[in-house]
Amino acid sequence: MKTLLYAVTLFLALLGGVSPVAAADPMPMPAVGIAAATPTPPATVLVVVDVLNLRAGPGTNHPILARLARTTRLEVNGRSPNGAWLAVQAGSRSGWVAARCVRPLSAINVPAQVVATTPVPIPAPASAPQRLDTVVLGPDTPWPVRANHVIGWGYEFVDASQSYDWMLNRDVYGQVAHEFWGSRLYDRHPHGIRLTLIDPIWEEGCPSPVAPVPLVAGSRCLLEGFGDGEGAMVYAGCAVASDHFYSPQECFVTITVGGPHVTDAVVAATITAQNMLVAGYAARTPDFSRLPFTPALGEAYREGDQWRWRDPYLQIAPPQ
Repeated sequence: MKTLLYAVTLFLALLGGVSPVAAADPMPMPAVGIAAATPTPPATVLVVVDVLNLRAGPGTNHPILARLARTTRLEVNGRSPNGAWLAVQAGSRSGWVAARCVRPLSAINVPAQVVATTPVPIPAPASAPQRLDTVVLGPDTPWPVRANHVIGWGYEFVDASQSYDWMLNRDVYGQVAHEFWGSRLYDRHPHGIRLTLIDPIWEEGCPSPVAPVPLVAGSRCLLEGFGDGEGAMVYAGCAVASDHFYSPQECFVTITVGGPHVTDAVVAATITAQNMLVAGYAARTPDFSRLPFTPALGEAYREGDQWRWRDPYLQIAPPQ
């Protein structure tokens, strides 16, 4: 009887699609702990120059927002497409700093930020004097002076470039040359020093532009390169008296790439090229913030690893 009852029950359950066996409780799943994501610490850098400008954008054509001291820590939020500038947070201020003036304290994995900028041309002088042929400087000289040939106390400036003009704002180069080099220059070159601005001339076998006359051991290569930190490039060189004696001493400056700070590079080149011959390569770049350079040649200051000049004694301008 029990067997018959079970068979009937089984038959009815199969017709209704219901299993005669009670469904087992689902097996509980073991709890799995989900660890909270660890936030990535922000990229940080350390200022490694005495004074670093925090700017409103990636370039020296943007205004300065603040000046940061050495060892200041900065959080990095982005970078320029070429990596030359970093977008940083400095306390409550945000801005941009030159990447070459900081040292990374952690990996810098930040996206590039494109900031619209307008290329800055070489600024035209406030006053544009007529370009003259030859000017002998004296107490009645009207400034600034723009001429093919300028003659001062123990120095000459010759403008032989068709691409740029250099203008003298005041008669100070001879004073600096006498104070800084003195007999080391004028005993060998009684007529002083002549600096000529030329357009770049390239010749096979020379990695840099060449001068129109031999400089060292028969070579005409202008091997002293000066950048402005923003892409401009200037080359300069002077003749070594033991190889080629000229009086006045012959030095040449040429601009291969212009830029907003090309005047700064040229001002430094007019001293440094000759100083390499007098003081040796290791001491070729003097401290321009000291006498006799500042304030005569202008007020020199450092921006990262570059020398800048306020009120420079000469200015590079578009050709007239």
